[in-house]
Amino acid sequence: MPVDFGDNCGAEPFRLSEGSRRLALTRLKNCERSLEEFVRKQARACSQNPQSADEWRLLAEAYLERSRARTSHKGLRVGEPVLDALPPAMAAEIESGLNAVERAQALHGEDADLLRIEAELLSAQITGFTSAIKVSGKISELTRKALILDRGHPRLQVTLGARKLFAPEFLGHDPRAARAHLLAAAAALKLDERPLLLAAMASYLLGEIHEAAALLERAAERNPANRFIAAVVRRLEAGEDDPFERDLPSISAMAAR
Repeated sequence: MPVDFGDNCGAEPFRLSEGSRRLALTRLKNCERSLEEFVRKQARACSQNPQSADEWRLLAEAYLERSRARTSHKGLRVGEPVLDALPPAMAAEIESGLNAVERAQALHGEDADLLRIEAELLSAQITGFTSAIKVSGKISELTRKALILDRGHPRLQVTLGARKLFAPEFLGHDPRAARAHLLAAAAALKLDERPLLLAAMASYLLGEIHEAAALLERAAERNPANRFIAAVVRRLEAGEDDPFERDLPSISAMAAR
């Protein structure tokens, strides 16, 4: 049965704050310098207005996106961390992001999105079994609390979908359930192609190749600058093995910096 690809399911787009919208549009450029400049400007905004929870929240979100950009060339593998060691710059960004979350929570209190940002920053620290054991309990607790506060938050749906997609078999790997979460998120997050990319991977793992290709096409339409999606499309069209799992060596320098 064909899946609902997300863009046409009738869900209302998620209303981003003005700052989050600017960040989303900056990320879509797929430009390292633009994202770095966004982080610098937002850090200045926090210095100038340190009592604004919204400014600190946006800084935390920006650090999360910056850390993700460092691994945007990495292949997607079930049951494996993205990196086996954190580059020092990325480790510093994650710590700065966690500090920004703490400042926002001190001013505003906890909400689902701040809890989700904290959980994802902690997840970015995982490089193997030892680090996973160290933070997994905290991540689970943050996610549980976020679900209580706002179970339908679309970015939380991405978090849930990714957990079910990348979990090892013995820890709940479930690509079909993952795809449902990711398509719900994709319907609401119109400025983010990544839920569609992950939903495409879930379809591929389910053996539904045509659905995977259609979802990748939607993802590429949302962000033509995403080089990883373009590479996966080429691999899929060529019938290559493991189209989602292989890195893009051409942009690996970014993560190594």
